[in-house]
Amino acid sequence: MKLNMINMAYRNVARQGKRSLMLALSMAFGVMIITLVNSLTVGMANSVESNFSKALGGHVYISGEIVTASNRNLAVIEDRALVSRALAPLADRIVQQNKRSSSAATLSFGGQAVQGTVAGVDFSVETNVFDNMARIAGDVSLMSQAKMLIVPEKVANELGVTAGESILIRASTVTGQQNLVEWTIAAVIADPEGLNEVTNYANLSDVNGLIGLPPEAYQQLNLVLAQISDMDAIRDRLLAYFGEQASVQPADEENPMKRRMMGMSGNLIEHIDEPWQGTRFTVTNLNDAMSDVLSLIGALEAISLAVFVVMLLIIMVGITNAYRMVILERVQEIGTLRAMGAQRSWIFRLFIAESVLTALMGASVGIVCAFILAAVLGTLTLPGGGPLAMFAVTGQLQFPLSWLAVLVPLVVTALVAAGAVYFPARKAANMAPGDALRAAS
Repeated sequence: MKLNMINMAYRNVARQGKRSLMLALSMAFGVMIITLVNSLTVGMANSVESNFSKALGGHVYISGEIVTASNRNLAVIEDRALVSRALAPLADRIVQQNKRSSSAATLSFGGQAVQGTVAGVDFSVETNVFDNMARIAGDVSLMSQAKMLIVPEKVANELGVTAGESILIRASTVTGQQNLVEWTIAAVIADPEGLNEVTNYANLSDVNGLIGLPPEAYQQLNLVLAQISDMDAIRDRLLAYFGEQASVQPADEENPMKRRMMGMSGNLIEHIDEPWQGTRFTVTNLNDAMSDVLSLIGALEAISLAVFVVMLLIIMVGITNAYRMVILERVQEIGTLRAMGAQRSWIFRLFIAESVLTALMGASVGIVCAFILAAVLGTLTLPGGGPLAMFAVTGQLQFPLSWLAVLVPLVVTALVAAGAVYFPARKAANMAPGDALRAAS
């Protein structure tokens, strides 16, 4: 007698009713949670990457410093020809080169003052720097004029100013002198996503004048890459090249030069105990800037994986216990099937198929629920602009879901279900037909 195993497995799952439903729902809940958490962590990493790259103007960052005649260091890339030679072999991997200078500054208006960073941008190259930033007031196209400034909404509110008004900016030059200028606000933009650093934007030549550098100079060169996955390789290649042709700043997480280059402190001016010749370079990338945040996301992924493993173990125990009861209830059926010619291997595969079928149905429901919840949660806007905003895009958390996010839970749940029912299924398969029928009677 030829028996259709899949059809019989489906009928058995259906007639077990409540027990099958509870097992499927428990599996659905576990798969839904892990799918949501995994998509959330991927979305958070992508959002942080996007927000940081926009704020820092690229993916790989080159900065330099030289020693002045007074034995102090001056933050500037002086040997620009060497930089050009270093980047020439990488031309096909670099989309854009953004020149920037920056300084800590005090912005004041009508007795109010705000501390922040003024970043000098070459707007003729970085034409899309504000594409993803909401404009509150004014016109960013006015940045083609000299002595214009773009400020975030937080600065505008604290100073009580709006577009078209002039404010005073005080900053230290690279030689340590104080400089005071008056610039006009061209536009007010929305605060950057989750970044506590208050960054105001001006023309590169204006910022150079503010800090005492020539108009054509720049303190850092930010590279926008064609493939963001090339960040580490290009950073290491540039470090090796500059190490051979000039000198490089030793890697140090607490290095003040690195913090200044990332826009987190002002111009670096300090006495040099061991001077060097020419430009000393620092090369970092987006991963260096995001290291702490990525560690947090990695910890969240590890926690979610641990929770999922615990949930799978609990579900596995539940499936094992449930099928022990199922076998006790279906002793007569097992005996009848064996008497009709069903082989032990067929009985074994039947119970495996029932368990896997239940798990796959539950996992499918869990994935569908995860997609629905992701779509709903993705429409919610986070209140305010606090630290959580760095994990969002335009204030909304992202839940990217891929085919891999669907296939992995399905495969894992199927394997767990098969493993959980292995011993009960083997016990059922090893029953002798006569013993099974006598036990049933």
